[in-house]
Amino acid sequence: MLEKSIENWADICEMKSDSIATQMFVAITEVIETFEGFAELDKQEIMDGLVDFNWMVHLIKHVSGGSIDLFHQLDQVKAIVEKHYPGLIDAHFEPYKQAVLDSNYSKFVITLSELNESVSKYTDINVKVHGEKNDEYGIWVIKCSETTVGSDGNHYKEGKILKGINYFKPNYKV
Repeated sequence: MLEKSIENWADICEMKSDSIATQMFVAITEVIETFEGFAELDKQEIMDGLVDFNWMVHLIKHVSGGSIDLFHQLDQVKAIVEKHYPGLIDAHFEPYKQAVLDSNYSKFVITLSELNESVSKYTDINVKVHGEKNDEYGIWVIKCSETTVGSDGNHYKEGKILKGINYFKPNYKV
């Protein structure tokens, strides 16, 4: 049985250190999302940003081989959340983190049938994709083959990990 972890997720996706700049940008946007939640007095948005920032901190440290460690910054953001919303992290961080982990793993596909359905889903919106099999885990990862705008109006960057047909959004409410 596959142990779900952020580090295993990065390994399955074969993430490389050349993606760190993009990952850092995403991490910053998650911190911004957290603080936008403060501005809107929205605990759901605060926790969503915080849990996603946690994901990025783990991902960046793993992909960088440990040379970039943002755990101190994560702890600082958590302390700010705790100061303004005592108990919010204790009550919601771990289950929300698990919901995000499960959601991110749902992007992967297991069978060739799921792979073909996932590829068709993107072909139907004029996005070229391919599946990359991770033999160690027996999982297929759907990746964008070239940067484009799909007929759905969304931007797709070459190499981006896309959602397989079994994808579901994290379903956790604060």
